[in-house]
Amino acid sequence: MGEGVAMTDARHYASVSDNIYRFVPLRLSRDDLQHIHCVNERISVDNYAEIVQFYARLIQNGTGD
Repeated sequence: MGEGVAMTDARHYASVSDNIYRFVPLRLSRDDLQHIHCVNERISVDNYAEIVQFYARLIQNGTGD
């Protein structure tokens, strides 16, 4: 398992900001890899929840609260 660092939708914002992070805190098992970049691309609901929680913590920590 590891983080996802790859081409993301961030490329659409390159002309708007110099500060773009192309990072997704996504855990992938070998089994998950068969569902990436294919028809019916998907991740598990649990994995999606972890991503949402990561970004919520990132925003909270960034505000100093």
